[in-house]
Amino acid sequence: MIEKTIEITAAQGIHARPAAQLVGSAVKFNSQVFLIHNDNKINAKSIMNILGGSILHGDTVTVQCEGVDEEEAIQSVVSVIESISGC
Repeated sequence: MIEKTIEITAAQGIHARPAAQLVGSAVKFNSQVFLIHNDNKINAKSIMNILGGSILHGDTVTVQCEGVDEEEAIQSVVSVIESISGC
């Protein structure tokens, strides 16, 4: 299992369009992919779970991946979050 913590700098946080981008990235991998936000473990392969997480500007999330392709999965998901946030 690997993790990386990142701050959300997008002014609107993670709303519908970025959530769809995250899911699109996460579902490509066999590994389990989660976002940890405010002690909640959110399935990053579910748009409803991500939207329900209410991830706002300035929040930090930890991307957690576990499985055979966890390295590639975390790189992909973190890249999407950084592109959403304009990092």
